[in-house]
Amino acid sequence: MSDEVRFGVVEGHHHEGSGAGLGKRRRREVINYLACLKASLNLGDWTIQLHWHDPAPDGALAEIQITDGRKLAVIRVATDFFTLTAEEQKHAFCHELVHCHLHLIQDQLRCDLPELLGAAGFAAFYASSVRGIEHAVDGISVAIAAYMPDPPWCT
Repeated sequence: MSDEVRFGVVEGHHHEGSGAGLGKRRRREVINYLACLKASLNLGDWTIQLHWHDPAPDGALAEIQITDGRKLAVIRVATDFFTLTAEEQKHAFCHELVHCHLHLIQDQLRCDLPELLGAAGFAAFYASSVRGIEHAVDGISVAIAAYMPDPPWCT
């Protein structure tokens, strides 16, 4: 199965700015770009879906939701995502994809530690761990994005 097919664009009701205003050609460019990043980040065995119809929550440029126990993730972008600079878009996509590599760690903490630490200890440890993982993802994605091509629709 090709990366384009495995990328699985999910169609549906579109919100203004979340990709709804992009024509089919531009949307194909976005999918091809994400497939390139996916391959470059050694995520070839993952299925990544881009939900055009469901924007990221307020305050987030993008968000990834990873299905526990599967190499399946959904990316959602902010309603104004495609008005961002090429660097901001590239970094955001790299950031979300890097989460795929670190998700198992976060999942193991969430599943394995509550019983060992108790509710209060787990809550504090888990919140701190999530902040640390997010910090690591951001630093790694900045380093990686420097070596990735700019989104072709921004050039």
